[in-house]
Amino acid sequence: EGRAFPVEIRYDERPAGIAIEDAMAKAIRAALADESGSVLAFLPGQREIERTAERLAGKVGTDTDIVPLYGMLDGKAQD
Repeated sequence: EGRAFPVEIRYDERPAGIAIEDAMAKAIRAALADESGSVLAFLPGQREIERTAERLAGKVGTDTDIVPLYGMLDGKAQD
């Protein structure tokens, strides 16, 4: 049987002229710095997900895994 964990939902507005990938990478880094635990972030599409992951690469702690997940991944990659 599954367990329930507390969840905090954060909404950040993106300033005009800032790419969604840059804004999301900044928000994710802030959440990782402020809190312990995991971060789950939602983006509109595969390209935005991949670009955000690229922006986070090397800019988060070595104990942090960046795991992009989107519908076009094969089943094995999604597991």
